[in-house]
Amino acid sequence: MNKVILSIILAFAINQGQAQVLVLDKSSKDSVKYAYCAGDSVKVRILLTKTFNNTNDSFRIKLGNKLDTAKASPTILTFRTKKSKDTIIKFKLPVTTPQGNNYKISIYHDSIHVTFYDSSNKIIINALPTAIAGLTQTICAKTIANVTGASATNYNSSSILWSFTPGAGSLTSATTLTPSYKSDSLDGGKTIILTMKVNGLNKCSSAVATATYSVTVDPLPTATRGLTQTICANASVNVTGVVSSNSNNSTILWTNSNGLGALTNTTILTPTYKADSLDGNKTVILKMKVNGLNKCASVVFNTTDSIIVDPLPTATRGLTQTICANASANVSGVLSTNSNSSTILWTNSNGLGTLTNTTILTPTNKADSLDGNKTVILKMKVNGLKK
Repeated sequence: MNKVILSIILAFAINQGQAQVLVLDKSSKDSVKYAYCAGDSVKVRILLTKTFNNTNDSFRIKLGNKLDTAKASPTILTFRTKKSKDTIIKFKLPVTTPQGNNYKISIYHDSIHVTFYDSSNKIIINALPTAIAGLTQTICAKTIANVTGASATNYNSSSILWSFTPGAGSLTSATTLTPSYKSDSLDGGKTIILTMKVNGLNKCSSAVATATYSVTVDPLPTATRGLTQTICANASVNVTGVVSSNSNNSTILWTNSNGLGALTNTTILTPTYKADSLDGNKTVILKMKVNGLNKCASVVFNTTDSIIVDPLPTATRGLTQTICANASANVSGVLSTNSNSSTILWTNSNGLGTLTNTTILTPTNKADSLDGNKTVILKMKVNGLKK
């Protein structure tokens, strides 16, 4: 703050209703210019050299850019003083004082309605800086917000500096009126506050004006991966464990990436997959995509669900053999795959003979005498593995 003392010497002749004010610089009697920043403290020295009608007169300190409007100018301070009293008055310039190079500090006498001023000296007042940060905006996480509408007055353009909190993104062009904030995925659901600071000019160079700009960040859509399930070929399974957030579930769409089966209910979180017999020994991958909400409506999130398909058991037919009644034949040529051999079971469907070793691939059938002229059919069943 400036602490220049203006010495205002009041000399007057009451009968003529005239007065004279002289502002003197300590080092010179020449006309001087004092410079202040709006809001600065000012000390004025008042010295009466004549006596007014009252022994304790009321005065007002006024500030004006034009002398002829001093009487109408707003009052900064009211004080009382009397003849030959050396009075120091301290007051602050209004913080809203506009920029000007020809200000006068005037002393107005309430009783005789006379304004005292020095016609030679002028006061420079630098206006305080102001800042406006502009509008607010909403963006999707991982996109950019360009600040618009920011402005400042009575400021040093090289002093512009933007900062932000509490974001995890980055700020560019931070020393201009149009910075850009690139949001991070972690900013989703937050409101990022960008703050602009500017310094004033000349005597107001240490004064700082601030303004804020808000960026609301919509979160990205997400979805958890479904649980991996194992089924048997030709069986069906419902997808489970998929949970979506910050997403528009009306945009859900499932697709079958490599299976040969059928996928139904593809627009909900729990579709159904019916495996094909040819899916055996595969891991079928189902893919889901879903869009975000609001400013993230065009952002697509993808997740997957895995279905392991166990193959069906198979067995090759045995060789046809011809034997004599009452003779025996060992089954040969039968092979099984994807099967649990401990579940093998042979049966004689139409013969009258005896079947032994019925839990292995090579049972023995001893024909009966009454089996003559028959084709005896032996049947084997075997279970699959896992699912």
